[in-house]
Amino acid sequence: MNKKTLYLLSILLLCATTTQAQSWRKLKKQAEASFEAGNYAEAAKIYEQAWRKKNKKAELIYKAGEAHDLLRDYPNAAKAFANVKDETDNFPLAGLYYARNLKQSNDYDQAIRAFNEFLDSYVGEDKNLLERIVQIEIEGTQLAKVAAANSDQSIELIHLGGGINTTDNDFAPELAPDGSLLYSSAIGGTTRIYQSELMGESWSKGELPSNFPL
Repeated sequence: MNKKTLYLLSILLLCATTTQAQSWRKLKKQAEASFEAGNYAEAAKIYEQAWRKKNKKAELIYKAGEAHDLLRDYPNAAKAFANVKDETDNFPLAGLYYARNLKQSNDYDQAIRAFNEFLDSYVGEDKNLLERIVQIEIEGTQLAKVAAANSDQSIELIHLGGGINTTDNDFAPELAPDGSLLYSSAIGGTTRIYQSELMGESWSKGELPSNFPL
């Protein structure tokens, strides 16, 4: 191989390396912008793409885990945090987040093991506090496991219709003394109490109660 050919190959290799480096950095910036805008699904996807290009940058997959967690996409959050759960120096709480997302994914036995492994490896000054937190998490996981095993499969869930059920978080229903339904909803990004009336066999569109403070 002559010097000219060797020189050209060196230039091509340098360009390829530079292009790859620019690629993951560009993806990182895109993911950061999506995350800041609250577009967590897009952010998670792009962070993972960047990490696959530069898997030495563990913070990329860690941020993907955070984004999945904010979306309540617990299985994918657990998969992301699994890659950094043992990097206790850079991500001291990643093991806790990993275990919590296993718990939320109904993987109870593995979650309990993960909680214990996290506590065994944690060396922070607040370990006493973390011990109490982890103990509560383990107790909750054990209760969830028992509840799942004893759940009544004959219970029928009835959708209350578009007046109440939305694509946002709708939760904590309570029947008022007058027969109306009070519930919480995060419509528009702000959680408030709404009220709905039973009109025949369907519920009216939820509205803010006139006698409730905002």
